[in-house]
Amino acid sequence: MEQEVKDKILVVEDDPVLLETLQYNLERQGYQVITAADGMTAIDLARRERPDVIVLDVMIPQIDGFEVCRILRQEMNIPILMLTARDDEIDKVVGLEVGADDYMTKPFSMRELLARVKALLRRVRLIRGEMAATAAPDAKKLVFGDLVLDLTRGEVQRGGKTVPLTPKEYELLVFLARNRGRVLSRDLILERVWGWDFAGGTRTVDVHYGDFRAVKDITIKILRRKITAIIGPSGCGKSTLLRTFNRMNDLIPGSRVEGKVFFDGCNIYDQDVDPVEVRRRIGMVFQKPNPFPKSIYENVAWGARINGFRGDMDALVEQSLRRAALWDQVKDNLRASALTLSGGQQQRLCIARVIAIQPEVILMDEPASALDPIATLKIEDLMRELVRDYTIIIVTHNMQEAARVSDYAAFLMMDEDRAGMLVEYGPTSQVFTTPRDKRTEDYITGRFG
Repeated sequence: MEQEVKDKILVVEDDPVLLETLQYNLERQGYQVITAADGMTAIDLARRERPDVIVLDVMIPQIDGFEVCRILRQEMNIPILMLTARDDEIDKVVGLEVGADDYMTKPFSMRELLARVKALLRRVRLIRGEMAATAAPDAKKLVFGDLVLDLTRGEVQRGGKTVPLTPKEYELLVFLARNRGRVLSRDLILERVWGWDFAGGTRTVDVHYGDFRAVKDITIKILRRKITAIIGPSGCGKSTLLRTFNRMNDLIPGSRVEGKVFFDGCNIYDQDVDPVEVRRRIGMVFQKPNPFPKSIYENVAWGARINGFRGDMDALVEQSLRRAALWDQVKDNLRASALTLSGGQQQRLCIARVIAIQPEVILMDEPASALDPIATLKIEDLMRELVRDYTIIIVTHNMQEAARVSDYAAFLMMDEDRAGMLVEYGPTSQVFTTPRDKRTEDYITGRFG
């Protein structure tokens, strides 16, 4: 006799008493219950266990419930019931907008919660039944009324007539058809159909220095292994925005950041996130070359050593200098002072120093502004080489440089209150040739700035 398969419920709650109560009552209803007390564990369990319903508290450690919901909604269509102790209408709106299916405010009736879980499970079964009914028996066609997607021939027919589609249109239609009944975010569609891969980004970020707001309401997504250029006139907050990506603004007295900055799905400004670890994974190259008053070798080895590197240091130094296109020029003088190098060589040494700690993202704040044209071209060529393995965000005043090296461009300018704001963001080719905003066109063509 086959054992009955129980519906699986993931409960995410950091209050141990409430967590135990929820688990007890759900198990009494015959559900299999798995639990998590923080956001990272919740995401890991959801990916591994694929529960039928998730009961998710908003205020949980590491990553809050809103962000957990957003991440999971991009990957799967599991119904999510959110719990919160706050009764503000805006919290409910945010929860539903990021993908929650239902919302309950604490304290709540356990009977009502069980009824809502049961209703969500009914919806799951209904959607699964509809999707199973639409697939042709040979699983080589998807059928929706008179619309037939022939997956073998790569054709679409409606009412028996072939519908002409471009390859990308066909790919998008198949993706939507295979995910019928799911809420699909724009980011997920871009990732799965167009191959975009987001490394991180910001959400409604404001940066203050004391009472002065330097940038405001910045929302931007950074694509992995692409070069993103931040451009705009002096004083519009380009470097301030760049420094938010690895918490360098924390080192400036009186500064504070509002909003969220994400890296690999984690808000790097959460209280339990170590800023030192953030800066190890997100390295930075500054406007003026700043080699240490040490040997060339020690400049590269220093960061790796203090981060606990225990491998072959000689090999790491050589590899980093080769990646920075500097090895052939310094291999015979590794014990010489780094201060004897030219400006361009010093900047490439600083890049090698960043590479040595094996980051995932490299921030560059006008890395070529203090260099001559030949050294500038070498830095630009190096960036195009490095982007094969790293995500790069660069601040530059040089429009020609931004056009030459970047894949995406973000244009900032000052608003009336002198705070920097994002005017336009998109592929560099589009921003520079067919900008959507007249202010972008005016800046790029030199009418101001």
